[in-house]
Amino acid sequence: MSDLSAKLFKAQVDLQGQLTKLGLPSGAMGCGMMGDGMGMHHTL
Repeated sequence: MSDLSAKLFKAQVDLQGQLTKLGLPSGAMGCGMMGDGMGMHHTL
């Protein structure tokens, strides 16, 4: 399960990197996704 969450976390980071490269505002969405990911890691 931790391997899966690690892959999800990397996917979120990669997605945020793509948004940043495109110049899109990744603030709210990025923080929300990262926050959910961190919360998931802590509850596992």
